[in-house]
Amino acid sequence: MKYRHLRVAHLVCGACLFLISTASVGGSTLDDGIKAYESEDYQTAIEKWQTLIQQGSPDGLFYLGVMYAGGKGLAQDKTKAFQLYSEAAQKDHLPAQYNLGMQYATGEGVTQDFSKAEYWWTKAAERGLMQAQFNLGNLYYYGLTGEKNPVTARKWLTLAAKQGSPHAKESLARLDAEEAQTTSLSPQLIGPDTTPRTSTDTLRREAWILAQPPSHYTIQILSISSESSVREYLKKHGLSANAAYLETPSQEASVFKVVYGSYPSRDLANKAIATLHRTSSSSAPWIRTFAQVHKLVDRRYAQRGAP
Repeated sequence: MKYRHLRVAHLVCGACLFLISTASVGGSTLDDGIKAYESEDYQTAIEKWQTLIQQGSPDGLFYLGVMYAGGKGLAQDKTKAFQLYSEAAQKDHLPAQYNLGMQYATGEGVTQDFSKAEYWWTKAAERGLMQAQFNLGNLYYYGLTGEKNPVTARKWLTLAAKQGSPHAKESLARLDAEEAQTTSLSPQLIGPDTTPRTSTDTLRREAWILAQPPSHYTIQILSISSESSVREYLKKHGLSANAAYLETPSQEASVFKVVYGSYPSRDLANKAIATLHRTSSSSAPWIRTFAQVHKLVDRRYAQRGAP
């Protein structure tokens, strides 16, 4: 158990519980509550949060949870905070989703469960919350929900780094150093199709796909069960510089999908289709968002229900 807590210390570095967030709804009740909280007029703040709760707003649940978690104006009660965060998170309240993940990760007010922390941080990270992206990246970096997953760790750490997280940049540098060392020790790897891969292999894989903005569009141009055929296809048609392929599981065997390009709008993706050479692919080009393709890589999240 001590080893687990050591890893949590790395996980939450630089990212603590949200205390005051951007309001998800407008109105003087919320503004007055925040002002009262900041001026330490906790009784007034509690009254404002209770009013919001009566109105059905998740903001009231969240802020009251913050007060229970910090023992501000109320006896500190992490379990009560957890209950309030849970209710707000189920109503799609972003900071509550993050705080709920934090409590699951630290085991405060609830039994420690990294899988549930993963679930709630994934929800917050997919909505662009930098702190959730950073913590989720470290979750995979340290393998807290199972085996280490450097590809998915890089995805979330890169997104957090792009938003200016210095801690994410440090984690990425550490990941780069580890991968460089692994490459130097293993110059050739054999995949499930016994297709050799070397350090000079230029074909793009999941790491490139996960680094693309979720809002961008791409074109799926091939889906086939043979990795060697995918690699031959990319090289034969000269697509290596603009395409990538990913592996997705199925009931019988893995399926490999090829996507082409990264476009900020569907219109640009449509125009790009016209420039693609006719190939022997049996399926027509299919425009998808990278958010959809990311879920193919992280398929288990799409299939998991709320804890």
